[in-house]
Amino acid sequence: MSHRENQIAADQAASVKYHSVATPSVTISQPQDDQYLVNGKLLYLDSNNKWITTDELTYKERQAFRKELHNAKDG
Repeated sequence: MSHRENQIAADQAASVKYHSVATPSVTISQPQDDQYLVNGKLLYLDSNNKWITTDELTYKERQAFRKELHNAKDG
């Protein structure tokens, strides 16, 4: 992660809107409506409605993120 991305992630972690979901090895938080942190890796929704990250997610992280999106959609 670049210095700027690390700063954004740190700022978001301190956000009042912050909420968190944890599974055994994956922690997911949503500092803003169009952003998630998955084990500290920033994902954001781009203009094409696709989730983008500069850091590769592990299999467990991808599965947990998909589950979180599904739960948020149904929620």
